[in-house]
Amino acid sequence: MQGIESTRSTICFLSQKKSFRWAPVPIGVFEQGGKWGLLFGTPMIEDDFTFHANHKRLKKLTKRLNTIAWLMGIKDVNYAGILPSYLYQMGDISSDNHNAKPGLVVFKAYKELTQRVFQSEVPVILLGGAGSVGSYIQTHLREQGIEYYVVDPRIGINALPTELVEQPAILIDTARKGVLEQYQGQFWQGLTILNETYPEPPKAFVERLNSIGVDVFHLSGVEGKCLPSLPHGYSNSIPCCAIHADVTEAKPVLMEL
Repeated sequence: MQGIESTRSTICFLSQKKSFRWAPVPIGVFEQGGKWGLLFGTPMIEDDFTFHANHKRLKKLTKRLNTIAWLMGIKDVNYAGILPSYLYQMGDISSDNHNAKPGLVVFKAYKELTQRVFQSEVPVILLGGAGSVGSYIQTHLREQGIEYYVVDPRIGINALPTELVEQPAILIDTARKGVLEQYQGQFWQGLTILNETYPEPPKAFVERLNSIGVDVFHLSGVEGKCLPSLPHGYSNSIPCCAIHADVTEAKPVLMEL
């Protein structure tokens, strides 16, 4: 799994990863939109958090973070990756509107990418677009009258739209890690991929796509300062999930892969 061990090493010594699994530890401070925040991490992967037998441990972990926030006078606690949606589904948080900010940043990144690559708006394919973040992106696309297609097994659509083949289009990947690779046989020259999923696609996979005329961009996050810098795809940016200032002022950080 790309980057897992090196990411874990930024949180604790690898020999200690079992001891720190359910004990979030501070890994840095960040500034975004003129406001400061704390970053916490644990040396775990998504499957650890979402395994049903671990639900009580996860509730204890979130309670610990809320207690730390209360003691320090911090108003908001934000979660990364699939945790916001998962915690909402499990009833541990009351709303999924925490995904509204990432949804708007992805839309802003799409607008920037259309100007950079195409100089005009092009149709959008939302891979994994039936999820929470994808739903917010859909709202912005509808409001702007932009043509879009949702590809997601949860709504019974498993193939890219054939009517767009050989046409300029942007595929926005909001699916789980590794899903994008399953669709590579359906890509065509002139398609541009905007990856929102962490971590970014493997280098060898990106090189294969480049060889057939597919450009790949990764949304690292938004402009801000993080000390120390986060690893891999979050380098020199603040993750969208950590936005705690006016999201309309947040500037996406796009990385061409």
